[in-house]
Formats: sequence, C-alpha cells, structure tokens
Amino acid sequence: MKNYISVNMKYYKSTRINTISKHNEDRDNIDYILKKEDRYDSNKTIVYDFDNNETKKSLLEVFDESLTYKNEIMKKKGFHKKNGNELCEMVVSLSEEQSKHYLDNGVDIMVGYKAFMSNMTNQYGFKPLSIQLHLDEGFKDENGVVKHNIHAHCIFHNFDFMDEKTILRTLKKQDFRDFQDLASKSFRDVGLDFERGVEKKDSSLKHLERNDYILNKQHNQIKKNTKDIQNGIEATTTMNNFIMDLDDQIKNKTVEISDIDISIKTLKTLRSNITKNLDKSKDQKKILYSEITKEQKQLRTLRKEIVSKKSDLSTFKKSISDDIKKIKVYAKKTIGYDDDKLDKAIQNTLKKYSKIDLKLSEMDTLRSDNKKLVIKNNELLVIQDKKDKIISIQNSTLNDYTREFKLMKDRDKSNKTFTNKEVVNVTQKYENEISILKSKISEKDKDLSQIKKSNLKLKEFKEFIKDEHSEMIEEFEDQKKNSHYRNR
Repeated sequence: MKNYISVNMKYYKSTRINTISKHNEDRDNIDYILKKEDRYDSNKTIVYDFDNNETKKSLLEVFDESLTYKNEIMKKKGFHKKNGNELCEMVVSLSEEQSKHYLDNGVDIMVGYKAFMSNMTNQYGFKPLSIQLHLDEGFKDENGVVKHNIHAHCIFHNFDFMDEKTILRTLKKQDFRDFQDLASKSFRDVGLDFERGVEKKDSSLKHLERNDYILNKQHNQIKKNTKDIQNGIEATTTMNNFIMDLDDQIKNKTVEISDIDISIKTLKTLRSNITKNLDKSKDQKKILYSEITKEQKQLRTLRKEIVSKKSDLSTFKKSISDDIKKIKVYAKKTIGYDDDKLDKAIQNTLKKYSKIDLKLSEMDTLRSDNKKLVIKNNELLVIQDKKDKIISIQNSTLNDYTREFKLMKDRDKSNKTFTNKEVVNVTQKYENEISILKSKISEKDKDLSQIKKSNLKLKEFKEFIKDEHSEMIEEFEDQKKNSHYRNR
C-alpha cells in the first residue's frame, strides 16, 4: 500500500490572501472539483488566532491581525520595508490508498496536519494561520474509476514573533528538503504511517500541484471530442497556467531586486549620515563603515543571484510560449484528422516543462561549482604570489649577505685589521644564516610545486564538470544567445 507524503511550498505577497481564501471557500467554480456524488467527503478547516489556538475567526481576520502586530514591531525597530513575501502556503499531499485506509476506519488525519503546523512553528518560527483539508478534488480515469487527490493547504505568516524577524530569507536549500522529513515525522509521531517521497533531485519529474489530475482530465476530454479540435487547443490552458506561474515568480524576483536596491540606497544614506556625525569618534565610524560595507556586499551578491534566477525563468517562459504556438499551428493544419498526435504533443510538452525546477537547480549547481573553482584558483594564485615575493626577498637577502661576506674577506686581506678569531666568528655567522636561508628557499620551492599540482587538479575537475554537463550548458547558452539577439 502506497503511503507517501510530500510538501510543495510557495510564498506570496500579502495581497494573495484574498485568492487563497477564495480558493478554499468558493469551491463550486473550480473546474477540477469532483461532482458531489464523487467527492470522498466534505472539506475541513482549522484557523489559528494570534496565540496559535483554534478559533472561529476567518483566515482573512487572523492574517490581518498578525500582519498588524508584525508592522508595529518593524515600525518600532525602524524598518519600513513594503511588498515583502508575507505568506507561505505548503500543499501537503498524501497517498490516496493510505489516506482512505485511515479515513474509512474513522481515523482523523487532521491530527497529522496539526502536528506538522506545530513542528514548523517550533523548529522554524513560522506563525500558523490555517489548515484547509480538501477531499473534493480528483478525476475519473479511462475506466470511470474516481481518483481522489487528498491534500491540505497549510498557511503560515512569514514572521517569527519570538525573534522578531522574517524567516524565508534565512532558509537554505537543505531546509526546504528537510520540510519533507519533518512532515513524515509529524504524521508518524501521532500514529499515522506516511513516509517522504523521492527527492526532486533523485526524480525525473517535479511534483506539480494538481497537475496530474488536470492532465488526466484533459486527456479524456481530447479523446471524447475528436471531431472538435478546439477542445485540443483548450488543453493548452494548463501550459498557459505554467506561464502565469512563471510570471508570478518573475514579478516576485523583480520586487525582491527592487527591495534590495532600496536597502543598498538606505545603507548609502546611513554611511553619509555617519560621516557627517560629529559626535562619533574616528574609530567608531570605522567600525560602522566596516559593518555597512559587509552588509552592502552581501546584498549585492544576493541581487546577482536573484537577477540570474529571474533571467532563467524568463528564458523558460519564452520556450514554453514558443511550444504553445507550435502546437496551435499544428492543430490548425490537422483539424478533425489527427487528434491523437495533438494530444500526445501537449502531454509531452507538459512533461518537458514539469522539469523546470530540476533544470534551474542543475544550473545553480553548475554556477556554484564554477564559482568555487574560480575562488579557489584565485586564492592559490594569491598564495603563490606571496610565496614568490618571499623567495625573491630571501634570494635578495642571500645575495646581500654573500656580497657583504666577500667585502669583509677582501677588507681583511687588504687592511689586516681583524684578528683570525674575529674573521672565523663572522664567517661562521654568515655561513649559518646562508644555510638557513637556503633551507627556507628549498621549502618554498616544494610549496610552489604543490600549488602547481593543485592548480592542475582544479583544471582537470573543471574540465570534468564541463564534459559531464556539456549538453545542458550548450542548450542553456544557446537559449541565452537567442534571447540576446532577439532583444537587440
């Protein structure tokens, strides 16, 4: 019996709360909702107040209350940032077989979702807002058997009221993977046997919210309407939804870039004010300058990463749009004759773009590996340069000692003013120093040889990365070039 659990997370601006609330209340106008007689059961909702207790208030009310408290805190701290990501929505999906096994035997699966909400709050600081369990979604397969999509929308406010800070920007990629493990643990802790599914990086397909159900529904719709190819064209609606989702992500990235630009500008103003401040000492200003410079550097690095991600998303959006146009042109040429081919083209294209996150992740990994190689190589070059300078200085010192020693000997021969004992002592002194310097130079030569070997290994590793991912790198670079020429 399949017993998988998966978590798919998205984050939004505060204005998205109305859409989220409407999706969970106005269910009759959603096209993938099952007919009443086919629904497994009625949906269930839990809403949390500011103290994280269950309440009869609406999601809109508790979010407005939480957002008001958050804004008051940030105002006292002197922060006035707007348009940040305030909402986190986690769609926690369960295997149909295992879910029905529990529900048919009177087991309340909502206790697992409650445990997950509590653990997310305790471990990461998210403020819980609501759980909305959906038991009315699904589709009928080719044999008329109803397949239920059992899942819940777990809504959080992106703010830690204990530490008085936002959470999303502090998370790393590993944290998002750990959400899957935490979901499985939360359900198991309350006696519900669900285990995490396969990681995205180990799977050929990304989990897309509700996509499997939409694809199956469109598949049946196209099969039943072979005489009207327009139904096939309408099947591209799902791909248009891909584009809409990409548009949202691109807009989010644009806002994030704007927020960072504002922050950098604010820091610049702060630096100027510190310069004009006559009450602070030179040392105090130096410390403040250092802190501001460090934060500016971090913001600029983050900005570069976001700009790169935005560029990747725009490239994928263009590719999807081009494929939709190709399918529509093909449909016009084959109206009423080759519906199967049209159906297959749509299905294959959707499957291709269901790997968007996987491709973006691979490109991020390649960029990261290349960046590490460049940094490591630069560090080695700096070390090598320093050692070269040390060797040069020591060689120069050695030459100076040799010349001085020779002059002393010549002087002794000509003037005969030194005793034999003095000459022996001076000679021994300089011979010892020359010996020590030669030993140090020998050690530096060994270090230099080791650095050259490390550089060679780095070069071989870089070539290995290039060979292993050549196809994907070439494909992505071609897309970027084409996009560049079109923009020109």
